[in-house]
Formats: sequence, structure tokens, C-alpha cells
Amino acid sequence: MPAKRQLTLVLAEKHFISGSRVIQSLEDESKRPIHKRQWQASKRQENRIIKLRSKYIKYGKKKLKILYQKKHNKNISTWKIERVIRKHQLYPELAEYEKQLKRRKRRDKRKKYRINLFDTKGIPAGKVWHTDTIIIRWYGQRRTMLTAIEDKTKLTFARVYNNHSSRSAIDFLKRLNYLSKGDISIIHSDNGSEFDGEFAQSCKKLKIQQLYSRVRTPTDNPAVERFNRTIQDEWLSLSEIGLDELKEANRDIPKWLVEYNANRPHQSLDYLSPPDYASKYYFDKVLPMWSASTIVHALMIKL
Repeated sequence: MPAKRQLTLVLAEKHFISGSRVIQSLEDESKRPIHKRQWQASKRQENRIIKLRSKYIKYGKKKLKILYQKKHNKNISTWKIERVIRKHQLYPELAEYEKQLKRRKRRDKRKKYRINLFDTKGIPAGKVWHTDTIIIRWYGQRRTMLTAIEDKTKLTFARVYNNHSSRSAIDFLKRLNYLSKGDISIIHSDNGSEFDGEFAQSCKKLKIQQLYSRVRTPTDNPAVERFNRTIQDEWLSLSEIGLDELKEANRDIPKWLVEYNANRPHQSLDYLSPPDYASKYYFDKVLPMWSASTIVHALMIKL
């Protein structure tokens, strides 16, 4: 082969290889980082966490993180502490933790319908209610206020309880359903445990469909979030009863609710009260909000 032609072939081969490299560089490559973040605790960190947790078995991961940093002068993430606690099952009451884990797994398996994927516009007034829970620290006591607001008329209901258990939520649901003459079709809530378990079973018996907000998305329930602020600002902060005695508080709330529902102008309702707005756009009569008897209602619906 002549030297000139051989040189031409060599140059062409180099050009082809160079060109192919350029073309390959335009292809999508893995964006996986070369140095990955290490989520696992080192052996030394693990042993230190075990000692701290064993000494302070009731302390949470955030408190353990602070103690770890003070003692060892090293930063550590709460996630690493959580991983070590799970790995070695360092729980004060292991049996209770295992029960909670089983309940959580059962909840995760149950299909949940999210409010953002459900259109309530075509549903008649009075059929859809949004509900929520307010946890209140009242002079060293823990109190729970359950609240609800109707989707279209913005009628509201609220009641105070000692805790936010599923049974408290069931009691609230029965009272709300009684006031609505059993006409509720959909109940919307967040993903709190009080709206699961026995509460979900009660919804099935009452033929009420449950809708849930997306996790950590309070904007999925803006009306009830706004009402939560209002009831604390306009009732609780001015109440002479307060939350010391639940019976007294639950006698006082309906008085405020009647004023809120019947007389107070609402900006979202063109400055009409809920009954005026409802009678103008939906129906002639709406239910007032008074305290309902759960026992009577339970007999009526045979729960």
C-alpha cells in the first residue's frame, strides 16, 4: 500500500474515533454521584448511640443528638440515630412498639383516596365536610379540639376532648352526622391516626366516603385550617370558660358557633352569613349548630 494512502486511512480512522467520542458525549449518562452520602452510622457512632440510648431510654432522637454532640464534640444526624435505634430495637416498651408497627403497616396497605384527585364541585351542598384536629396545651393540660366545616355553605362545628384518639373522632363524627340529619356523603381529613381504625369502620357503617389530604400538605384543607385559627382567636382567647372543664367548654362552644354560623358575615361568602348564603344559592333551610346527643344518635343509626 502506498505510504500516502496508508497515512490517509490512519487519519480517517482517528477522525472516526474522535467523532464517535463526540457523539457519545451527547448521550445521557448516569447522574449518580461518585461520592454517595453515607446514611449508615459507623461502628464507633453506633456504639456511642447505643450507650446514650441505653442510659436515656425515654429520650427522643433530637435530644440524643444534642447529648451526642456535647459529649463527643461531633455532629451526627437524627436519621443515623433513628437507624441505630431501629436496628437494635432500643425501645422502652418493645411490645407496644411492635403493635404500633403492625397498625402502621395495616394503615399503609389500605388504599387512600386523596382530595386533590377528587372533584367536589358537582356534589350538592351539605354532603361534603372537611375536618381537622387542633392539639392545645392549656396550662399544663393537653386538650384536643375537633373541628369541621361544610364545603359550600361554610357551616362549622367544633367540640373539645381530652385526647385525639379514634374514639374521640368517632364521637365527633356521630354528633356531626346527627346535626346533618345523616346526610353526609364525604368526610375529608388529614392522615392522623384518629381518622383511621375504628373511625374508618364507623364511616363504612354510616356509608360515608373518606378522603385524605396529601401527606404534609395543609393547603389541601385550607378552609378548615382558617377556621382553626378563627375559633382559637375569636372564641378560646376571649372565653371565660376556657378548657379547664370539658363539659363547661362544650356548653360554651355551641353559643359561639350559633353566632359564627348565623350572624357573622363571611368574606368568602360575599359577606353573607352561612344560612343566608345557603338559602340564597342552595336551599331554603339550614340546620343550626347545637350540642347533639351521641347516645340518641347511636340508637337511631343502630351502631
